[in-house]
Amino acid sequence: MQSRRAHYAVPREDFDEAAKAHRASLSQNFLVNIDAIDEFLHACGDLSDTTVVEVGPGSGALTHLLAAKAARVIAIEKDPELAVALTKKMHMFNNLEITTADFLEYALPDTVGEYALIANPPFSIMTALLKKALLAQNPPESVVLVSQREAAERFIMRHRSYEFGLHIAPWFESEIVFDFQPTDFAPQPGVPTVLLRMRRRQYRFAEAVYEHPDAYRAFVSFVFHAQKEDMYHALKSVVTFEQWKRMTKDLRVPRDTTATDLLPEQWAELFDRVMRFVPPEKRAIFL
Repeated sequence: MQSRRAHYAVPREDFDEAAKAHRASLSQNFLVNIDAIDEFLHACGDLSDTTVVEVGPGSGALTHLLAAKAARVIAIEKDPELAVALTKKMHMFNNLEITTADFLEYALPDTVGEYALIANPPFSIMTALLKKALLAQNPPESVVLVSQREAAERFIMRHRSYEFGLHIAPWFESEIVFDFQPTDFAPQPGVPTVLLRMRRRQYRFAEAVYEHPDAYRAFVSFVFHAQKEDMYHALKSVVTFEQWKRMTKDLRVPRDTTATDLLPEQWAELFDRVMRFVPPEKRAIFL
């Protein structure tokens, strides 16, 4: 029986030569294993009525399969040479638009409506890419992308909370759906690599988060940037000690809890109490 790791969408010797010219500037690991690509597509779900925005299509290993499954695909490729080659290769798809642009500077038109974001980005721009997409006026309904495992775990936050993960947690839930092998890529990544999926959250946190999203994110950042030994000392200029005792009792957490200790739901509950019980002039400190 042939190993899963022997199925390649692009001959490795051919791809490696093509990739060498772009590797230094893009620092990108291109998917070349057919079975790994199948796992990627499976994680995307039903795309028959969906507009897909693909960031960094590269050689098009995913692009032609997405075009065959999705209602519409907008492929945004930063490298002009790859974009030209991809346009020639994919000329048969009427539902595919290939744009030469840096996604971080690309203005996604509001007319796209609901869409899914799919990406295999250079690891160095992953956070910037997600900030642009998930904090936009028109965020995607779902995101499926290749990620370093360490970075992906900052969004899942099972054991520890992180600033940007908390910024998006009330709106998106994250999960690792697949572990890649290094040989799934050319060039091979030097770190554990996974497929991260983010989808719109099905249940809501405390309503104050959705009523005041900018204030919630400012509150989270204020606490993290304070860099105090615990949250009370970070919030000492905002809440009284008596208020803090009551809040931690309601949340069932220790008074000396830290910013990374609280779960995303607890962060939302804490913000809700700050908005209800702390005077506006005190709340202005973190806005």
